[in-house]
Amino acid sequence: MADELLAQLRSVLAAHPLGADAIATNDRSPEQVQECGETILRVRRHGKREELRVVSDEFCGKRFATVRVWFRDPEDRDAYLPTGRGVTVRRRELPAVPAALHEIASRLGVDVGERSQTESGKGSSPA
Repeated sequence: MADELLAQLRSVLAAHPLGADAIATNDRSPEQVQECGETILRVRRHGKREELRVVSDEFCGKRFATVRVWFRDPEDRDAYLPTGRGVTVRRRELPAVPAALHEIASRLGVDVGERSQTESGKGSSPA
C-alpha cells in the first residue's frame, strides 16, 4: 500500500511544472526563504532567538498578510528563517481580525492604546 502511494506521489510530482521542487523543505538557504513583502511589525521573543513578524505580502497577484514566527539561523547569527508556526490571513478575512484581537486583549487585561516597548514598525528590529 505504501509503495503504491509513493508511486502515485512520484507520478504527480513528475507532472508538476516544478517537479520535486514542489515539495516544501526546510533545507533552503536564507536567500530562498526571505520574505518578499513589507514587514510591518517585528516582536522579539525568547531574547533574540525568535521574532514574531507581521508582513504584508503578495503572491501570484493576490495580496494577503502573514503572521509567522522566525528563528535565528544557527549558521548566520544576522539572519532569521521562518518556522512552520504561523498563519496567512487572506485579504477578505482582514477586516474581522483587528476587532477580534482587541477583544482578546481586553479579556486579557492588555491596554492596546499605545504600542508596546517590545514592538517595532516598518521592518526595523526593536532595540
